Amino acid sequence: MVQKKQYDILRQGVGEWNQWRKANPMITPDLTAANLSGKMLVSADLSGANLAEANLSEARLDRAVLAHADLRGANLSYTSLNRADLTDANLNNADLRFAQLYCAMLVCADLTGADISSARFEKTDTTAWIITNIRCTEIVQDGETTCYEAGQFEQTFARPERVIQIVLDVPTSILTHHIGQLIEVYFNRTSAAPCWLSGARLA
Repeated sequence: MVQKKQYDILRQGVGEWNQWRKANPMITPDLTAANLSGKMLVSADLSGANLAEANLSEARLDRAVLAHADLRGANLSYTSLNRADLTDANLNNADLRFAQLYCAMLVCADLTGADISSARFEKTDTTAWIITNIRCTEIVQDGETTCYEAGQFEQTFARPERVIQIVLDVPTSILTHHIGQLIEVYFNRTSAAPCWLSGARLA
């Protein structure tokens, strides 16, 4: 159930909300089933928030941080999510019809059972997203509208690859000359499936 105090702070505006988040970093916001339809939430810090079943239809969430947020069953239809960070967000069964996702981050986001029909994808990062049983009749991607039959979108865009974050705490000079060998050794030893390599950290 939505926490009224937190809900009231968010309704005061993004400035007040983000200040509260900074002052209370250990509190996980509970906005379950909150009615935020049409609200101006540009650049709001909603990372890790519980927004399950929330009504965010027609809200402005441009540049909002929704990384690791729980958005299961949320209504995000006609919502503007341009440049929003939805990394590792749980969007199971969410309604994203007609959502705007220009330059949005959907890295590792779970869209199982979500409906993205008529959503607009422009330069959207979908690396390692999960789209099992996703519903989609059409999307606008890079300026073109493409129609899909049942199950066709998942077959076309599902990625079996895993994102593997390799942390290499070795001098940059060594890494520069041996990165190829290091990656080859890693996959030979782990028998890893083809993957997207991300997050290499240079010491």
